Amino acid sequence: LQKLALYLSFEQFINTSLSIAPRFYYQSIQNADNLMIQFIGNYQLNIENYVKLQFGGGVRYKDAAQLLIGAEFSNWKVGISYDVNTSPLE
Repeated sequence: LQKLALYLSFEQFINTSLSIAPRFYYQSIQNADNLMIQFIGNYQLNIENYVKLQFGGGVRYKDAAQLLIGAEFSNWKVGISYDVNTSPLE
């Protein structure tokens, strides 16, 4: 079983409390490929306690659109996403 996974993400601050973070993820397992592109907005609620809200969307190439929402608290991340199928497969 041959597997390849590539992940790239960076965070660009717009001001002290707002940033955007594009994310790119590619995975290949044998003959199956998966490419996801996401754009996440981050809003820093509390700088001292590191509380951050996250929101955004993305696409899984030729397969689905995604809505994302989450939060970060110190070293913890929680979130939920919803995929909307855009491919002809059911």
